[in-house]
Amino acid sequence: MNIEEKLESFLKKVMTEASQKNLKIMDEIDAEQQRELVEAQQRELRKAEEAIRAAEHKAVQMRERAAAAAALESKKALIVRRNQMLCELFEGTERRLEAFTCSPEYADYLRNAIRSLAERYSELTIHLRSEDMTYASMISDTIGVNVQPSPDNFLGGFIASTAKRGILDKSFKSRLEQERERFSLELIK
Repeated sequence: MNIEEKLESFLKKVMTEASQKNLKIMDEIDAEQQRELVEAQQRELRKAEEAIRAAEHKAVQMRERAAAAAALESKKALIVRRNQMLCELFEGTERRLEAFTCSPEYADYLRNAIRSLAERYSELTIHLRSEDMTYASMISDTIGVNVQPSPDNFLGGFIASTAKRGILDKSFKSRLEQERERFSLELIK
């Protein structure tokens, strides 16, 4: 083989090797790019999953807050309605008590309630509202207790004072207030 053929054979061999190395390098570059692409896709997928989880968590929190706010509004409305009903109930009761104090049965109520206290306590003084002083002589004559007018308007009933127990408030106003407080406490439970 002559020099040109040898040179051509050598050049062919070098070119073949270079071509193979080039292909190998290109394959390595492609593999590296593919690996980087896969890693980048996985990173982006993880970010997307984290964003979805964060959005789901935020949506759950917003639903829970909305539900809590709705429950609170419902409770507030219920409390307002209960208070309205309580006011209506006690306003009606107060009107019925006022009507009762104008009835013939009221005198019997006063006499019986005061007699019951007089049996338990000596030296009893009864304080009546000015509207009820018409019953004073009947009470003092039949029961034998001291009756005095009270400057306070207490809706009806009476206030008694004794040496042993001090003041015994048997007025309708105080009883109504006690019941109002009891009802309010029951509603809170």
